[in-house]
Amino acid sequence: MYKNNSGLIAKMKVSTFTKVLCLTEKLVCKNTPLFLYVTVGNN
Repeated sequence: MYKNNSGLIAKMKVSTFTKVLCLTEKLVCKNTPLFLYVTVGNN
């Protein structure tokens, strides 16, 4: 029982982490041109 629960919790953590990673990637993809513009503009 305990092993099953810990496995389930681990899976939930991984799926949450993956979702966060996806969101971060989407934000980075959208903001990359802006980021480059700011970086190049400051140099």
